Amino acid sequence: MQVEIIRDLGEQVIPFGKTVDGTTVGGLSGLGHDPKTGTWYFITDDRWCHQAPRFYTGKLTFDAQSGKLSDVELTAVPG
Repeated sequence: MQVEIIRDLGEQVIPFGKTVDGTTVGGLSGLGHDPKTGTWYFITDDRWCHQAPRFYTGKLTFDAQSGKLSDVELTAVPG
């Protein structure tokens, strides 16, 4: 049996209309982390409004004092 502990990491707002690799960011519905590379994966299912379903790679930065999320950077659309 696997148990996951979930905690509130904080919140960041991605500006409306932001683009990455020619795609418009929208419909982010999940994220995952590769601890070997430190890469975060952001999943989007916003296919009806902008482009086909896709995922982004990126980085999350956390405040050393509070442990809360202080920055989100989407870096690429692999594929």
